[in-house]
Amino acid sequence: MSQIAPGVSGEVRFVDTPEGPIVVKTALGKLKVTADWFCSPERNAREAECLKVLADVLGQESVPRVLWVDTAAHTFAMERLPERLANWKTRLLACDVDVATAQRVGQLLGQMHTRTHTRRDLAERFDDQTYFFDLRLTPYHRKVMQRLPELAA
Repeated sequence: MSQIAPGVSGEVRFVDTPEGPIVVKTALGKLKVTADWFCSPERNAREAECLKVLADVLGQESVPRVLWVDTAAHTFAMERLPERLANWKTRLLACDVDVATAQRVGQLLGQMHTRTHTRRDLAERFDDQTYFFDLRLTPYHRKVMQRLPELAA
């Protein structure tokens, strides 16, 4: 078992099993930053649920297969994609832009929206945006409000 790039909000490990290589993701309740930054680790089950829905919407060939979910441990496992596939974020940060990859990402994003925008069941199922706010918005807005209180209004 090996941990891949250290994360702030969770731990991601590669595990070799008799059935093949997998990825095990565990969410943390307190993020690994100096400030007190918390988000419920129950978000991990939501991520696994979303991957399953996306597999139905886009096709399993476009989304890693979820293998198991342990809600008590805030952990799930998914199939590990072939090592020949590069991490797109890493490539973008290195200014290595592949137009074909960008086109495919745009295609998948468009299909995701086209195939789900009228699905009331999914709107209700994924209506709670608490995790998004806790991880992506609130901490940054709070910091700006502290540094620039005149902008807080």
